[in-house]
Amino acid sequence: MNKIFIKTCIVFFVSMLNFSVLAQNTGGKITVTGTVVDETDVTLPGVNVIEKGTSNAVATDFDGNFT
Repeated sequence: MNKIFIKTCIVFFVSMLNFSVLAQNTGGKITVTGTVVDETDVTLPGVNVIEKGTSNAVATDFDGNFT
């Protein structure tokens, strides 16, 4: 019984370590990419894309893409 408890604890702590390493992989930064199109799926160049609640902004390229 005691060996089962110890093995369960080891598995639990190892899995928690893996989750914490995966959570820190991006360093807190997320990159958003996309394409801006109109109602007829035509790409829109030069459109300003702003992240809500921040001052982060970019303009779309000639093909309507942004990062």
